[in-house]
Amino acid sequence: MVRKLKYHEQKLLKKVDFISWKADNNLHEVKVLKKYHVQKREDYTKYNKLCRSIRELARKIKEVDSKHPFRTESSAQLLEKLYLMGLIPTRWDLSLAEKVTASGFCRRRLPVVMVRNKMSETIKGATKLIEQGHVRIGPELVKDPALLVTRNLEDFVTWVDNSKIRKHVLEYNGRRLTKANVEYNPFTEEEKAQTETEKSFQQLLESNPDAADHFYSRKQLKQKLEDREHRLNSLQFNNFTNKLHVIAVKTETGGQRASS
Repeated sequence: MVRKLKYHEQKLLKKVDFISWKADNNLHEVKVLKKYHVQKREDYTKYNKLCRSIRELARKIKEVDSKHPFRTESSAQLLEKLYLMGLIPTRWDLSLAEKVTASGFCRRRLPVVMVRNKMSETIKGATKLIEQGHVRIGPELVKDPALLVTRNLEDFVTWVDNSKIRKHVLEYNGRRLTKANVEYNPFTEEEKAQTETEKSFQQLLESNPDAADHFYSRKQLKQKLEDREHRLNSLQFNNFTNKLHVIAVKTETGGQRASS
């Protein structure tokens, strides 16, 4: 004979059903959590609840008459939403909404998308990189591995500009010396000051030609501006030849390593 429950035991077990037990699905749950490196079990529970709601909604839409315009409109909205989230492969079959699972949500997590984009070898490694602040989506820095990436945002997942991993990737691809990737100034401080002065003279001359007479004659100023353009063109050409030399040296060393 089981003893009567005490007061605090009754309060704690008030919502527990001792008659009907729900079927345990712990083995499958642990397998999914480990496969996709889901750190919080609450996230997996939320995914299951969302899947249940989606399946119920799809079932209710199917119960509506096929000729009714509401069914066409609601099914199109549901399929469009699920397709943009990346949970279904196409947006033409309502039966796909009934096959949405929690694993589908896990596959849209940011670490899994990084592995799919070949930004990391493992999901666990991708999670660490996200938590350390190496990843951004568009202009926004992301540190939450549980973020779900939609189809539209999938192409905007990249490294932060000041990330060391990004620098290593650029070095490996031989793009470290491009203007877009490295900030450099082709002029010395003296040349920079001189070009700024000449630029101000040019603006002054264009606005009021007579105002520059006490600095230079118009002929001298025109000659000075032409010299500046020639110097800029020569600097750009020198930078271009330097880049070609660096690329040639890298390819030559790479060929020597491959032959050895």
